[in-house]
Amino acid sequence: MTLAESGSPHAARWGCAVKAHGVDTAYRAVSELALLAGASSFIAGCASAKAVRDLNALLYADGIHDSLYRATGRALAAPAADAVRIPPPRAAALASG
Repeated sequence: MTLAESGSPHAARWGCAVKAHGVDTAYRAVSELALLAGASSFIAGCASAKAVRDLNALLYADGIHDSLYRATGRALAAPAADAVRIPPPRAAALASG
């Protein structure tokens, strides 16, 4: 069962993080593949050149890539309702104090 199917409050955060990370990883992999494959990878009609262009567009089109990372960062930096709580002082310590 996925996070979204289980109704987890973390589903949106992980969705944003995984999508942004996936695009980053794919772009790096295809860029390095072009260097390994040689000059033919830089011809406009080559499939790897098209993949690099498409992934580059995903990185920068409409700022969606930065927005995904920002949304993830905001979710991680926001105070959580289930955060670790500081226990209240003990009554015995206050009475003897």
